[in-house]
Amino acid sequence: MSKIIQIIPANENWYAGYRDADNKVTSFAQVVCWALVEDDDGDTGIVGMVNSGGRFRNVEDEDADFFGGYYRRHEDGKFRSAYIDTY
Repeated sequence: MSKIIQIIPANENWYAGYRDADNKVTSFAQVVCWALVEDDDGDTGIVGMVNSGGRFRNVEDEDADFFGGYYRRHEDGKFRSAYIDTY
């Protein structure tokens, strides 16, 4: 589990993608903030946090089995993959 060092708000167009049993991204959750986190080895990185029932979730730690990457929702309403280098 990562320790949160600092958070900043995310732009409303950022989403976390979730994979289904066939490994295809089929659902999305809005990223509400970005967190600078430190893992157990002392390494740091930036991760997206989503609101899940009034609780912030680190999608890369808590949803690792289903996390399918970060996406931007564009003006046409479509989601497009956005690569973010994480630890």
